[in-house]
Amino acid sequence: MADVGLVIPAAGRGERLGATDGKALVPLCGRPLLAWTLLAFDAFHEIGERVVVTPPGKEALFRERLAAIQLERDVEYVPGGEERQDSVRAGLRALTAKCRWVLVHDGARPLIHGALVRRVLDVLRSGEAVIPALTPRESVARTGFESWVKSYEDRSKLLLVQTPQGFHLPVLEYAFAKADGDRFHATDEASLVLRANHPVSWIEGDPENVKVTYPQDLVFAEAILMRRNAAKAT
Repeated sequence: MADVGLVIPAAGRGERLGATDGKALVPLCGRPLLAWTLLAFDAFHEIGERVVVTPPGKEALFRERLAAIQLERDVEYVPGGEERQDSVRAGLRALTAKCRWVLVHDGARPLIHGALVRRVLDVLRSGEAVIPALTPRESVARTGFESWVKSYEDRSKLLLVQTPQGFHLPVLEYAFAKADGDRFHATDEASLVLRANHPVSWIEGDPENVKVTYPQDLVFAEAILMRRNAAKAT
């Protein structure tokens, strides 16, 4: 049953990438960065609704730029807000009552593998809120006063959190309402759900599932996509 909604916040300005129309439209291997993200989710029939949250006023431009990729499933484009939390909230409001579950995935993570999406969906169907994450490979330190190091952290107890993050839609809506009431802002949705005293599970993420933020991230993403295309051709 197609009762999962997908919300893709893609309202980032992308100033560090030199973007003029938003980070999500920066070219990557001949397509807008966001195109690769949408293609990764296109095959999943459980995802009945797909909402991309754009910079305000850019909805028509996004629709035009992404029309050429010929997705099998429809995508709705809605305007976002100043903060990520505002944009995701706008995406949630665009979902219909048919959606019982929701995935939230960063539009700037174009290297997402379908296998990871499948694993998140499988856990989500068991009723758990779920995030993909990686344990840090480097040592992790806590900063102290000015340029001093205060302490080192036990990296075995820390996670580098990725998306897509999956939730029972009423749980996420409650977490947003609580955050709004408290005027609390967070960097992702799972932190809001935890703050609302709902448990969140995690599964192993993917080292290639990076978030494109800096120009060197685009170089890395291009190299990965070229390697994948070469592997398909053999």
